[in-house]
Amino acid sequence: MLMLKPHVRKEALMDLVARVGKHVYSRNGVVTDIKSFGTVQLGYGIKKLDGRHYQVNMLLLWNLV
Repeated sequence: MLMLKPHVRKEALMDLVARVGKHVYSRNGVVTDIKSFGTVQLGYGIKKLDGRHYQVNMLLLWNLV
């Protein structure tokens, strides 16, 4: 599962998904499906160095090892 800040551009998001896919492949896995849930409101804030985040872009990657 990937959770990204909601203001991340789609181009950067796709680059990150490609990098994760390459990492999975290098570990002898295969990404079989990607499901995007879009911007999701969290039940609680995630504290980061740049503040708390209450919304994220959520992606779910299925892989087969």
